[in-house]
Amino acid sequence: MKVCIAEKPSVAKDIAAIIGANTRKDGYYEGNGYQVTWTFGHLCTLKEPNDYLPEWKYWDLRKLPMIPSRFGIKVIDDEGIKKQFKIVKQLLVNAEEIINCGDAGQEGEVIQRWVFLKSGTKAPIKRLWISSLTEEAIKEGFANLRIGRINALFTQVQQLWTAVDSFDTPAMQPNPADGEPATLKIYPPLSH
Repeated sequence: MKVCIAEKPSVAKDIAAIIGANTRKDGYYEGNGYQVTWTFGHLCTLKEPNDYLPEWKYWDLRKLPMIPSRFGIKVIDDEGIKKQFKIVKQLLVNAEEIINCGDAGQEGEVIQRWVFLKSGTKAPIKRLWISSLTEEAIKEGFANLRIGRINALFTQVQQLWTAVDSFDTPAMQPNPADGEPATLKIYPPLSH
């Protein structure tokens, strides 16, 4: 089955109606060879410093910089999000093909890519590239899905992911000029 994954339930519902996935299931729609699901915006996020090492739970200038050997992602700690991620993961790992229907931009790309990475799916991924949710735009987008390296626009999609990936991971690297490290320097912490 082809799995389409949108950022929000309302977008998934619109897409499902247009492609004929009219049966409502728990966390997705199904029909006409498709399963259409959603992410509620972010299902995954970067790991917190203390997810790597317990001693990174509290900021300490002597422990900076806090840079893990490899940045990781995790499912957001919320029961509703965990439930939806479990549904999405099951669909993705059993998919014959995935159609990324996330918003066409950096945040939309990272939201979906983190879910794909965390799910461990090995299915091929195509990209629905639309800027409007009209029936005409969705039909045209499905007729012109971005396909791997065959399609020249894949380069743009891959460049988008590269930009997002390099944009988000440095957020874990504290900048001494701002944030927690500067606060620690100006206002020493009370005992834990």
